[in-house]
Amino acid sequence: STVGFFAPMARYSEGMADESLSAVAASRAVVKEFKTFVKEAHKRGIEVILDVVFNHTAEGNEHGPTISFRGIDNRVYYMLAPQGEYYNYSGCGNTFNCNHPVARRFIVDCLRYWVEEMHVDGFRFDLASIMTRAHSLWHPLSPEDIFDEEVVEDPMYFASPDMSGEFSEAESDLPGDSELIGGIMHEGAGEPTGTPLSDPPLIAAISADPILAKTKLIAEAWDCDGLNQVGAFPHYGGRWSEWNGHFRDSTRQFIKGTDGSWVGSFAASLCGSPNIYVNEPGEHDWWGNHGGRRWKSGRG
Repeated sequence: STVGFFAPMARYSEGMADESLSAVAASRAVVKEFKTFVKEAHKRGIEVILDVVFNHTAEGNEHGPTISFRGIDNRVYYMLAPQGEYYNYSGCGNTFNCNHPVARRFIVDCLRYWVEEMHVDGFRFDLASIMTRAHSLWHPLSPEDIFDEEVVEDPMYFASPDMSGEFSEAESDLPGDSELIGGIMHEGAGEPTGTPLSDPPLIAAISADPILAKTKLIAEAWDCDGLNQVGAFPHYGGRWSEWNGHFRDSTRQFIKGTDGSWVGSFAASLCGSPNIYVNEPGEHDWWGNHGGRRWKSGRG
């Protein structure tokens, strides 16, 4: 759920439908049901792969509700443009600031919880390419800095909400605002916000985490802004697999009987899409040699 990332989807639970249970009892029933489901699946030799959505939350854009993250720290948890606008790489109104250190820790802790407490076997990451994008970062400035021409002219810094140093009613209630203001850094990760990173901190952290070491990691390697990394998602020595969108598209068009050269595409898909995933001539063991930290064939 993009409201409660540590909670199973309650609408699938029998406990939530039991009107005799209190809210607390119903919540406990949901967790118990999920754990029982995983245990029974494992008894039958079935692994449980959890579909997770860390690319956005249910709070939407500036017109959406304030449920949690926006109220806790909007500037930390969301990818913001210099004047506070929401980047929308997810197509859902906002983009989770995945590679910010705080947001990154939240995501890793969440994955650990599902492994340690719920015993799932792996994860399929929705719109995982967003997790490779550079984050935005809020940088504090003193009021004096606002009138410092060198700081004002620096594109890394932007006053909020304007260069006058005036604050909105909502901001004026924040502790320390009388002494400290700031702006969104254009290059929070050393790259312009939203730039695909060759070594994304979040992907690296998940790949190296000892608690997640035995899990399966599957990336839906694209997002809603056109970033497509199928065949080029950083997999860190084989830790990551990809959701092959070309297999889906080719199979759909072949079965529908769509005009065009879909027979060859479908055959390639059935063979594991070697045109995408087999090393190019002369590459030898390219991925193994580079540890998955750079894009295939220098893309990025």
